[in-house]
Amino acid sequence: MNNFMDLLSAQFLDAMTAFSYFERKKRNFGTPYFFSLTEIHIIAYIGTHPNCLANDLVGYFSITKGAVSQIIRKLSKEQMLQYSISPTNRTRHPLCLTKEGMVAFYRHRQFHAEINNWIADSIGSFTKEQTKAIFEFLQKIEQNCMDRSYEQNTSEKDTDLR
Repeated sequence: MNNFMDLLSAQFLDAMTAFSYFERKKRNFGTPYFFSLTEIHIIAYIGTHPNCLANDLVGYFSITKGAVSQIIRKLSKEQMLQYSISPTNRTRHPLCLTKEGMVAFYRHRQFHAEINNWIADSIGSFTKEQTKAIFEFLQKIEQNCMDRSYEQNTSEKDTDLR
């Protein structure tokens, strides 16, 4: 069993490394510009939440206001999004996608559909029970990663206080 666990663990880490490389790659999504994962997901958020505010992005993505402002400026410069001044509150700047931003938004949706097909092809011969077991395994891995990240962040903060 231990030898199989070593093989399973190694295969899992190899798959995670390959997927991490795949996901980290910048893509243009049908535009002349290449986007980071955060940038395209901000485009996706604005596409599904037109007239949202920068603070909505801060809360949803758990990133700083400074990071959001920097990304908004970049995407605005690339003409992916525009912001206007709210007629009721001059300090609010609702965000919406431009025509070019909509191209990236829809191409990103297509990209996710392709990934769904890729996953479906990968598990096509599995039974429903096997597929459910894979899903539960992935949920547990995700939770363990989140727990360990939280523990690591907490212990790093504890050391900083000493």
